[in-house]
Amino acid sequence: MADRIPAPHAAAVDAPPSPLVEEREPLITEHVATMLQDRWHAFRRKSAIRRGLMPTVMSFTGYGTTGWIRVLSRVVMAPDEAFENGRRLAKMVEDGMRGWHNFTSPPVAYALVQITAGGQSFTVRADRGGLVDAVVEAELEPGWQTVTLQSNGSEPATSDVYIVDDHVVTGVVSDVDDTVVVTYLPRPFLAAWNSFVLDEHARTPTPGMAVMLHRLLETQPASPVIYLSTGAWNVAQTLSRFLSRNLYPFGPLLLTSWGPTEDRWFRSGMEHKVSQLDRLARDYPGVRWLLIGDDGQHDPEIYADFARRHPDRVRAIVIRQLTPSQAVLAGGRADDPRDTTPGVPWCYGPDGATLSRQLEDLGILDGGRSEAQPQAWPMTAQLSVVAPEAGHGR
Repeated sequence: MADRIPAPHAAAVDAPPSPLVEEREPLITEHVATMLQDRWHAFRRKSAIRRGLMPTVMSFTGYGTTGWIRVLSRVVMAPDEAFENGRRLAKMVEDGMRGWHNFTSPPVAYALVQITAGGQSFTVRADRGGLVDAVVEAELEPGWQTVTLQSNGSEPATSDVYIVDDHVVTGVVSDVDDTVVVTYLPRPFLAAWNSFVLDEHARTPTPGMAVMLHRLLETQPASPVIYLSTGAWNVAQTLSRFLSRNLYPFGPLLLTSWGPTEDRWFRSGMEHKVSQLDRLARDYPGVRWLLIGDDGQHDPEIYADFARRHPDRVRAIVIRQLTPSQAVLAGGRADDPRDTTPGVPWCYGPDGATLSRQLEDLGILDGGRSEAQPQAWPMTAQLSVVAPEAGHGR
């Protein structure tokens, strides 16, 4: 994580820790895999400097309240023509089979990044992988706002942040793979395929899920929609373009860093989801969440655990049921934990239409059509969807 400026919202939630998160003693010496990765990044960064590449800030979508914002971005070495306004350019004809290019730009470890928001400037530091995940205190109006990011002489980049109004009481957290995106691969190969090969044109949206999410926003038009995934930050912009092309509501992505940590060879996807859900509970103490996932991995277990520890923070848990073939590829179905969360409603169904009917029965969705308009994509994000004709730097 990047260095963070403490914000007043960060008070601890009065709830026991999750039993799903493994407690580990910190290692005194740095993990050998981490050292090897850092040396490899340093070698690539020096090579990039010799080739005349410059630091570039990749902008991701953030969120916040009227008093603070969480800014997410990544600093990499890249040619000037490869990015525009913090977003990677791509010719549509080239876009089909080159997701691995997301991993070829060397990160700038511990880069200093200047954030300009609400007429104020803040300096934060990226982590060892070039990732900026920082909270700064800034006063912004509710709705979509933009902040400016710059690092070590890089071109300024703008990042969209969604400011949640203080009166909002409902939010949406949605998984990605097998929830909003249909996949047909064995789970062990899924992450590599989605990261290195597949781009947003080849991904298949889950039937009815985009409509269901928009109907939720018609009922609660100012609610935040946050996509929580175990995917790597390297593919954040690809996933954002997928969401836009398939008319999903725009919202922040909460992904994870690629590679080892200081105390383990592989990162824990479950731990990532548990910690981010707990953080959202701290960030928005007055919001009750609709938790959306699928039954092919750990989502029911993770959401049930969150509901047991934060029973007043969950409005409903919505689980998309995989088809028999998808469940086989996912390694089987998760156990059904509905009996462990008394008072928390659950919805189970194979698609968005079925789940929408169940949400109507619960009174969460209006059976008719609301006149309220859901939050639209910010203009900066819309521009990143249309692939320009400029060449893609490599």
